[in-house]
Formats: sequence, C-alpha cells, structure tokens
Amino acid sequence: MALRLRIGKTIAQILHCASHSQPTTVSNDHYVPQFYFRNFSPDPSDGGSDGPERGSIRLINLVRRKFVPTAGIKGQCKKAGFHDYKPGLESALGQLEGLAASAIRGVIEASVPPALRSADHLALGTFMAIQRSRTLSAAENADKMADRMFKVAYESDPRLEGIDLSHYEFGSQYPVAIPLSVAAQCVPIAMELGLHVFVNDTYEEFVTSDNPVVAHNQYCEGIDCQGVLGWNCAGIQILCPVSPRHLVLLYDTKVYAVGAKHDRGASRIGDVADIRNLNAFQIATARENIYFRNDAMVELLRAQIERLDSRRRRKWHITVQTGPVANGDGTSEVIHQFERMLPLKFSRLSA
Repeated sequence: MALRLRIGKTIAQILHCASHSQPTTVSNDHYVPQFYFRNFSPDPSDGGSDGPERGSIRLINLVRRKFVPTAGIKGQCKKAGFHDYKPGLESALGQLEGLAASAIRGVIEASVPPALRSADHLALGTFMAIQRSRTLSAAENADKMADRMFKVAYESDPRLEGIDLSHYEFGSQYPVAIPLSVAAQCVPIAMELGLHVFVNDTYEEFVTSDNPVVAHNQYCEGIDCQGVLGWNCAGIQILCPVSPRHLVLLYDTKVYAVGAKHDRGASRIGDVADIRNLNAFQIATARENIYFRNDAMVELLRAQIERLDSRRRRKWHITVQTGPVANGDGTSEVIHQFERMLPLKFSRLSA
C-alpha cells in the first residue's frame, strides 16, 4: 500500500519517514449543493424552503449496489475542509448557488432556458462551469496529475537516491483549488455556447449523481487518443439534469443545430430510450452514487447500472508524458493529462 503524502514537505517526509497528519479544519463543505438535490427530492415541494419536507432523496450506491430510499440531503456530497484553502470561497459559492437556484427554478417552471445574456443565463452558465470542477472526482483527478508531475520531476533527484517513488502517492492539500481556478477562466467560454433545455415527457425520469455536470463531444465520438472535452474544443457538449423533467445542454453552435427555430430553445422528449441514453452519462461518470426521485426507477436503474458497469470501470483520465521541451535546458518535460470521452453515443443531436 502506498504512503500518501501532500506536496509541500514531501521530500523531507520521505527522507525522515514522517507520518502525514491532516490539517485541522472547521468547515464541512458540500461539493454538490443541497438546493440542487432538492429538485430531485421525492417529497412534496414546499415552495423552495429548507424545511424537512424536502430533506431527503433516493439513491443507489454504485459500489455496493445498495438502494437507499430516504437519504438525507444534508449528508450528501460533502467533505470537511474542502474549501478551506481560500477564505471567503464558501461564502462566494453560496452566493452563486442562490443565483443558480433562481435560474434553475425558472427553467423548471417555464420549461425553457433563460434569455441569452440575461442574469439567469450568466448564473446558469457560471454554475455549470464551476460545478464541473468542484466535485471530489475533479479533485482526485487533479491529485493524479500532481502525483505524476512530482514523480517525473524528482525521479532523478540525488536526495532521493535508493527510494522507490512508486511506494508513495503525492497530492495537494487542497486538490480542488486548481480545477476551480481553471473553471473560473472557462465561464466566458460557457457563455458563448448554445443553450438548450430538454423536457422529459416520458414515464421515466432524469437522474443525477455526485458528478452531475458531464462533458461529451458527439462530433469527436470514437477519438480517445487525445482530449476533446475541453471547454474550447470544437463540438463540446455539457449536460446537466436540473430536475427529473429537465436537462440543460450547453453546446457548440458552430457544429450542432439543436431543435427548431420556433421552439424557444427547448425540445420535448417522448421516447424513453432517449431518457435512458441521457441517464447513462450520469451513471457512467458518477463517483459513488446515483440520485433520483421516483422509487419506480429503482429496478430500471439497477439493470442499466449492470449494463454500464464495464464502461464505468474504464480509465477516463489519461496522463501523457512527452519528451524534453523544445529549446529547453534539457531538464524540463511536458506532461499532459486529458479526460477520455465516455464510450457512449449521444442520440439527441445531429452534427
């Protein structure tokens, strides 16, 4: 078993075999907000308050295949000290969540997206950009990159002679810091993408997960030798269910035409095969849990989870180490990590 170390004092820790102690934290931060899960609560809506009527959600744990009919929303997707690296970050995220909750409520009530360039559009686009990078999955992927970079940088360090770095895992004390800082820079790109709402008219429902904002690229389906899921990639698609009946899509308008000109940016889905196709993206990218409202979905989801099991276990993030940097001093290398696309087909768009 590898000894896990946090980058900062790592060389000293290795040389002295020092044990790693976690920093003392006082916050208990949600990386998927509670307001978002309340939209999938099986309990009657109380108009948006935080009362006990909307305090639970149904879930299936993908590791144990266990169905939990009444999981407390307050206990979902949280980690102590997750945002402690930046004072005021938790408060800022709370403000964003308030704006996003209002924008999403508008989508649910009207079944159309907010007007382009409106305050609600900005809130929704910002929420999706930030949410994609604030999960535990995003933090773990950042740590994988940090681990690889550190080992490449120090594999020839004379101070570590005779020490096998493969016995150690390296990471940041606050691994979500880098993904979130990058996400903030992606908001302007998100605002330039097309905006569409899919409205579910079937008897099955949209589900969500602990990693709810999913990237895909129908234009580049089949390409897995390079990254095609960046915000600025041609053909990018960003999917986020916001209720059992509504899913928001951001998409590259230069590649796709979505819906008809008179549909006000929304289209209705009447085929359950399409709902299952969109739910497959949540199941395949979830870290641990799938969340949903209706217990009539349990057996349908269990069957779909089994069918997607091999695709879930595939290695999604790939690290590529290149040769020395051109025109460098001979001591530098380029390491590139990209997210490989899900082995799924997106049936709702035509390129």
